[in-house]
Amino acid sequence: MGLCVVGLAIVAISPSAHAQRRTYSNYLIGDEAPGLAGAYVALASDASAVFHNPAGMAWVPRGALSSSLWAAAYVSESRPDGYETSLGTSDLDFWDILARPQFLALVTKLGGAGPDGISDHSLGFAILNPYRREYGYLANQEMGNQVARLEVVEDTWVSWYGASYAYRAARDAALGASLFLAYTSENYLETETRGAEGALGDTSPGAVRTNSTTLHSASFHLLLRFGGKLELPEGWSVGAMLQPPGPPLFVTGYLSVLRTEAAPDGTLSFDSLDRDIDETDWMAWEMRAGVARTRGSHTLSFDASMLGPQPGHAGSDQALQHLMAASTRLPATYRASLGVRIFEDSVVPLRGGVLYEFTPGTAGDETSSDALAEHTYGGSFSAGWRRDRFNLSLGATLAQTRGGEFVPTYTNDNSEYGYASTPMRTTTVYVFLSGGAEAALALTDGR
Repeated sequence: MGLCVVGLAIVAISPSAHAQRRTYSNYLIGDEAPGLAGAYVALASDASAVFHNPAGMAWVPRGALSSSLWAAAYVSESRPDGYETSLGTSDLDFWDILARPQFLALVTKLGGAGPDGISDHSLGFAILNPYRREYGYLANQEMGNQVARLEVVEDTWVSWYGASYAYRAARDAALGASLFLAYTSENYLETETRGAEGALGDTSPGAVRTNSTTLHSASFHLLLRFGGKLELPEGWSVGAMLQPPGPPLFVTGYLSVLRTEAAPDGTLSFDSLDRDIDETDWMAWEMRAGVARTRGSHTLSFDASMLGPQPGHAGSDQALQHLMAASTRLPATYRASLGVRIFEDSVVPLRGGVLYEFTPGTAGDETSSDALAEHTYGGSFSAGWRRDRFNLSLGATLAQTRGGEFVPTYTNDNSEYGYASTPMRTTTVYVFLSGGAEAALALTDGR
C-alpha cells in the first residue's frame, strides 16, 4: 500500500517560550510545611519563611537553618484514548523519572536584641528547586499493514536563588520581603511516525511519514515576595504573602520542526522550520493568606491561596503536534489546605494536613485547545524528632489530580488536526525528609 506525497505546511510559530501547565504543588518546601499540606503562611517562623512568608523570619530567635529533600516515589498517570489517528484511538502510556527537588535556607539576625531577647531585623538566604520533573508518553497503533507511533519526552527544571529581609515593627507584628532570581529550563521532544508496508506480495519498501518537534528554552525571571504576620492574643496568628507577576530578564532557546515523507518509489519530501526563542511570559502572580491557633501542644492552621493565570505549552501560537497544543491562558488556580501540628512532650512533632486545589476549564478556538477543569485532592503526614535546637522530620504526601484537556489529534492521512478529549488522572506519592536547626548566627552587639 502506498501513500501519496503531499506538501507539508508548517504552521506559523512565534519565537517565544511559555511555562507549561502543572500542578500548583509548591507546599513541599521547608521543614514543617510539607507535613501540614502547605498550611503554613500564618505559622512561618523558621528559615523556610524566606519562601512561604518572609515576615515570619522576624520570630527566628538567634538564626536558623532549614532544609528539605523530597522525591516523587510513585507516579501514575492515565490518559485513555489520548492518541487518535485514522487507524483508531489508543491510550497514552506514561513513564516518569524520579525527581528530587531540594531546599536550603539560612536566616541570621541583625542588630541588638529587643526586650524579649529577639532582634527586630532578620536577613535570609535560600536556594530551592520548587519544581523538577522528567516524564513522557508512548503510544503504538497497528492495523493491517499500517502502523503509527507517538513518543513524547519532557524535562522541566526550576531553580530559585534569593535573599530576604524582615523587620518586626512591634512585638506582635512584622513585615518582610524576598527577592528571587528564578531559572527555568524546559526541554521537549515529540516524534510521530506513520508507516505502511507494501501490498502483500509487493517488494516495494512502503511509505513512511515522520513529524518531529524539538524545543529547548532557558529563562531567568525576577520575583518579589512580600509578607506580613501578626501574633494575636489567645494563641491566634495570621499571615499573608503576595508575589506580583515576575518580569523576564533573559531567555534563550530554539524551536525545530521537521516533517518528512518517503514514498514507495523513493521520493522524499520534507519541510522544516527552525526558530530562535527570544521572548518569554511574565511568571504568574501568587497570593496566600492564612490563620492559625495554638493551644498548648496543639496547633490548627488554615491556608487559602491563588496562583495567577498561566500560559499553555511552550513555543507556539498554533498546534504543533499531538501534545504540544497552544491553549488559551489558563485561569487562576485556587487552593485550600488545613493542617494540624502536635508536639508530644515537646520532643516528637506530629503533623498532618489535607488540601484541595481547583483550576477552572477554558474554551479554545480553531487555533487553541480547550482545557478541562482540574481537581486535586491530597493529604500529608509527617513525624519527627526534636531535641534542644535541632529537629528532623520524615513524611509523605498523597495527591490525586483529575481533569484533562482537548489536544490536537491526527484524524486523517493528510496530517490535518482535529481535537479529541483526553481525560487525565494522576496519582502521586511524595516522600520527604526535612530538618532544621537554631544556630548562633545572630550578628548582634550582645544586648
